[in-house]
Amino acid sequence: MKMKPKHLLAITLLLISPYIFPQGAGNMRADTDSNRTLTPIQVTPAMVWECEPWYDNSLVTIDGWGRFSTVEFDIDKKGNDVIKLTPLCDFPKKVITDNFWVFPESKTICVWDMLMMYVYNQNINVHDSLVPFFSRRGYFYRAFQLNPDEILLGFNGDADSLRHMVYITYNMRTKKTNFEEIGDEEPDSEQLYFQLGKYSNKFIAAEKLHDNTNNVKFFMFDYETKERTDNELTKKMSELFFRRFYEDIKFNLDKRMIISHADGSPYSVWFVMKWDENFENVKLIPFNFLVPEGKFIAEIKAVSKDFDWVLLEICGYEGLKNELLSKYAFMKIDEKNPALYSPLIILDDYCDDGNLWRYTSFFEHPKYGTCLFYTQENGRKGKSVSAFYKMSDVQKEIDRILLEKAKLSR
Repeated sequence: MKMKPKHLLAITLLLISPYIFPQGAGNMRADTDSNRTLTPIQVTPAMVWECEPWYDNSLVTIDGWGRFSTVEFDIDKKGNDVIKLTPLCDFPKKVITDNFWVFPESKTICVWDMLMMYVYNQNINVHDSLVPFFSRRGYFYRAFQLNPDEILLGFNGDADSLRHMVYITYNMRTKKTNFEEIGDEEPDSEQLYFQLGKYSNKFIAAEKLHDNTNNVKFFMFDYETKERTDNELTKKMSELFFRRFYEDIKFNLDKRMIISHADGSPYSVWFVMKWDENFENVKLIPFNFLVPEGKFIAEIKAVSKDFDWVLLEICGYEGLKNELLSKYAFMKIDEKNPALYSPLIILDDYCDDGNLWRYTSFFEHPKYGTCLFYTQENGRKGKSVSAFYKMSDVQKEIDRILLEKAKLSR
């Protein structure tokens, strides 16, 4: 995939941007690899699948019997932290391994298991299965909600006979489906990425350019009228995400914020992108400077719903046998802070193939406020452990580090 001069220029400008060291950021780089004051709270039973935010401060998952279930956090009579699993229905009764979409506003869940799409709506007590005739030839990559009763499913075909993106609208009350192909005659045509408002027909979409670069172009797309428009945000996304035809861009419309990294740079430049109400006046604020010397950001593991908290995976550590290891780190995004970011709070434990946080999700605890829940699968011991960190404890650690740095700078 060829890099055009404008993409190289965009990345160069990002690297030398004055935002790369925002006001007050000079002493924000992590100078320690451990923060021993943070202790996770272990809970039982151990979860073994993905969790997503639901409503009333709960999460939703699939339990060990393959049922959609809520996960509620509480404290028992003895003062122990516990989680309560409550089945929502006796459905889909499958071991699910693929994409999982949740719409708390309408209490809707969609999940795909390679061949079949399962849909559940708690409000109207609907649980149904969709078997698209082409499901063996591709995969469902997105789900959106067009109104409280109707969902839009995006299917990406990977066979010669499926050269279009196929979108399926499914009405949960009538159980009727409608298939629509949009895009041009080439494979990998339009993909809807981000819905611009609750039940909105407007999206940020992307498609591959059918030239010698095969790069990706972003644009505004009206699903109802099929109208395309550009603005400063989509142009900047096309410059920085020109190879990004997959899902690793964190987008928040309310905060007008994207968290991601630039394509094509020797070492990925990670940043927050901001814009105004008209999708103009785009600003980039990198946060690589927070990472310890010699280390680098591998990926974003989780982001809180309000985009205040981010869980990162930091790589570049070596084990006793020179094996590559990584650690998890918390970062707070605070728009009232001139530097925008907190210092990184890097956790003690190393993670490798035998000690991974398999599933992570931020949630609101009834007593502790914002927390990060995770399931840790230990391949060596053959068991899973579920626990959560309180962001109030992380905030205390941030305050302690900032106080120490302030004393040293006097």
